[in-house]
Parts: sequence; C-alpha cells; structure tokens
Amino acid sequence: MSDQAIILLAEDNPADVALTQRALKTAHITNPVHVVTSGREVIEYLTGAIYARVSGARIPLLILLDLDLPDFTGFEVLEWIRSHNVLAGVPVTIYTGSESSGDANRAMHLGANSYWVKPSNFNGLVNLMQLLKSKLGALEIPPGNGAPPIGGRVNGH
Repeated sequence: MSDQAIILLAEDNPADVALTQRALKTAHITNPVHVVTSGREVIEYLTGAIYARVSGARIPLLILLDLDLPDFTGFEVLEWIRSHNVLAGVPVTIYTGSESSGDANRAMHLGANSYWVKPSNFNGLVNLMQLLKSKLGALEIPPGNGAPPIGGRVNGH
C-alpha cells in the first residue's frame, strides 16, 4: 500500500462508490481510497486504525461519510468518531444526497467539518473533488504545522 494518507469513503451504493472513485481520479487525487459500506464497517476500520499495531489500518486523512448507511446512520458514526480523542483531528465531510438543512445543521452540530450534497451530474462531482483536492494538500502538512480544516457547506446542484 502507498505511504500516502488514505481517504475513507463510507458509501453503501456501489454506483456512487464507482462514480466517486472515478471523479477522484479525474480530479488527480492520488491518495488511496478505502471503501466501507456500512456504519459498522466505518467503526470497525477506525477502531483498527486506533490500534494499528494489530490491524495495520491507518487513521485516514479524511472521511467522506454518507448519512444513509446500514447498521448505523452517518449521524451515529459521526458521533462515535467525535467521542474518540485520537480521531478529533480527522476531518469528516458528510457526503450525502440529502439537501435537508436540518440534516446539515445536525451534522455540523455533531462535529462534521463540512456537508456536501452529492451533485446530480459527473462534472459537478469532478468539480467537488477538485475542491477537495485543493484542501487535501493543506491537510497533508505534518501535524503541528497548522493545517486548516476542510470547512463549509457545499450544495452540489
């Protein structure tokens, strides 16, 4: 596996996974992407990353988290992530089809760094991933060098 920091993509829709991976590649984001398809898998992966000596999993550079996941919702997963100090610095971007301002407000209240509505077309998705790329470079600065968080709300339509 590459030494680059990974992006954890929590998405249960195979078509959305494929489109997101294609958009990341088109946007020239070369970080490895680890895909999990349920809330339980997110928690299992991150638990393994916390105890990496045993699992080999790594704490991700960024988590792209869908709200509508099997087992645990994105809200429940986000709450779990934010309850673990070792994961406090990991940016979590909610990456969802929900345009609900209530969902966005709840996600931000629970500690999401940003809330992105999935675009309705591939070009919009590539544009969103290019925005992500502009933020990733700053995130890959070693800890202690003041890397800014990914922030804000982006509507993909």
